[in-house]
Amino acid sequence: MMWKRVGRVALGFVLVMLALGAVSVALSKSRPATGFEGPPAQEMADRIREAVHLDDWQKTKAIRFTFGGRNQHVWDRERGLSRVEWGKNVVLQRTDRRVGRAWKGGEEVYGKMREKLVEKAWSSFINDTFWLQPFDNLNDSGVTRSVVEIKRVQGLFIEYGSGGVTPGDAYWWELDPETNRPSAWRMWVQIIPIGGLKATWDGWVQLPTGAWISTSHQIGPTRLELTEVSGGTSLASIGFDEDPFDPLVNWN
Repeated sequence: MMWKRVGRVALGFVLVMLALGAVSVALSKSRPATGFEGPPAQEMADRIREAVHLDDWQKTKAIRFTFGGRNQHVWDRERGLSRVEWGKNVVLQRTDRRVGRAWKGGEEVYGKMREKLVEKAWSSFINDTFWLQPFDNLNDSGVTRSVVEIKRVQGLFIEYGSGGVTPGDAYWWELDPETNRPSAWRMWVQIIPIGGLKATWDGWVQLPTGAWISTSHQIGPTRLELTEVSGGTSLASIGFDEDPFDPLVNWN
């Protein structure tokens, strides 16, 4: 399940946060106490799932996008395969474990270099796809859901339980009252020193399958963009005449 590996954020944002140094302590907001669990929280989670057309996301078997202008992703959700390209590096990998093949400057690499690039690609995949689609785990076991009020606004507080890379990470979702799609979240995650850091969720686009995706996030002075987003029912529907994963499928 995706939430079990959530917890990494884009390196650029980490560097920005670290640069704030001691200021981060002053900017941090205390993590809210758990609010109303049970039916009220489940109802809000269901509203989000319906608003982003999560059923249509399940029909989205292939997707491609560029994260933050640097990581180019092709994701075969049906087979659990991913292609990540950044700089001169290309990695084909399986999404359920750190296994794959890597190329640097067009030449395949092996040994420690392959392990390093596969680990980097896997981490980028986990982080970047969580920003792309974090809603399909709202009802997972091990996820605590509650309705919490912050600044007189009621939102859905989600806490990911033990068993993950960073167990205990939590997010508070604020909803757009007109669409019920999230308009922002606040994050309490181990890798960011500022507790309750807010990121907007805007730039919503609807994929041909019907699923809604947020492509723009304002985080303090920084804007994170997901560009060249396309999704469909097959790799062919997102522009591939040939299978880009052949070198991985026929390997090992």
